[in-house]
Amino acid sequence: MTKVKIKRDVGSKHIVLNNENNTVLDVQEFDPSDLLAGALAKCTRSTVDKEAQRKNYKVSNVSVRVDLDRNRETKTSTFLIHLEIEGEVTKSQLKNLHKAAEKSYIRRVLSQPIQLYSHVHFNGEKLFVSID
Repeated sequence: MTKVKIKRDVGSKHIVLNNENNTVLDVQEFDPSDLLAGALAKCTRSTVDKEAQRKNYKVSNVSVRVDLDRNRETKTSTFLIHLEIEGEVTKSQLKNLHKAAEKSYIRRVLSQPIQLYSHVHFNGEKLFVSID
């Protein structure tokens, strides 16, 4: 299970992210949508990089940009993934890299049904749990 802790002290504009090993991930203030889109972009790039290395493709650079559009009327979110691959690759290899990108972990998580559970603690005492 992945765990990320976000802490912001009262009066501070900085947010500190720690992973499950308590390593500081970043100390800037981000919009939560930026973090979500960023996670998808990073995971997509890593997946494409790994596939290119595994297949020994001559890829020199992989860039990913994710645009997130939230439609409040329809209550849908659309992620537009811009994948740019540079190097000496064939159309067949590009198709393979695109298929790999579509199988990235975060993309799979976002495209499946999601359950949300909230545990509310106040001064160290668990008050209630909610399930969406």
